Amino acid sequence: MKIRIIAVLLIVAATRYGFSQSFVDLNFQNAVVVQDTSNPYYPNACYTSDALPGWTVTGCFLGANDIFYDTFSLGAPVVGIYDTDWYSSLILYGEYAVGLYGGADGPPGVSISQTGVVPASAQSISFRAQAGIGTLLLSLGGQNLPFTAVGTGPNYTLYGANIYGANIPAGLAGQLEQLEFSALEGNNNYWTLDDIEFHWKWQTNSDWQHGLVTTASFPLIYLHTMSA
Repeated sequence: MKIRIIAVLLIVAATRYGFSQSFVDLNFQNAVVVQDTSNPYYPNACYTSDALPGWTVTGCFLGANDIFYDTFSLGAPVVGIYDTDWYSSLILYGEYAVGLYGGADGPPGVSISQTGVVPASAQSISFRAQAGIGTLLLSLGGQNLPFTAVGTGPNYTLYGANIYGANIPAGLAGQLEQLEFSALEGNNNYWTLDDIEFHWKWQTNSDWQHGLVTTASFPLIYLHTMSA
């Protein structure tokens, strides 16, 4: 009887975690730009699955299967990918960065999301961004994560958020959860994102402000969940 119970528990665990994976392409450097020749915005439209492997796009006026490539929207909500062949000032890390524009006319804005297993020891998350004039939302497991500016680089701001601690429910680490970034609608709400990382340490306000996370280096043990 005990053996059967253990076997059932193992099957349940395998169903939830065994066929799941860690988050991928958190620094957007696995992009392969394959332009969609059938799209009326060609050559500035490319396939989402190749440009943002592992990510799902919601709210983009091109639909879920295509995103913009090296261009801006003049009003419609859109997700785009930029590379070093275009404006280098938009590249915050490596050779690629992702842009979110919530659009000028009405909700709900745009988002990118993916589902993966949160590193078991993760207690905080950081990302680089060029901020838009408007709202960016970060959520994990359906929980909104308030983030704050914790440093600056040559052309970006470093933002950090706790995924465990005051006002954040416990239990996200080690679980299969959805990570989502959403830019809400607004005329100039263009956000450029890059280099998302989980960290093992729960940051207090004092920690962030006194340099435990800096743009020059992270004196933390990284929990790298991105693909090389």
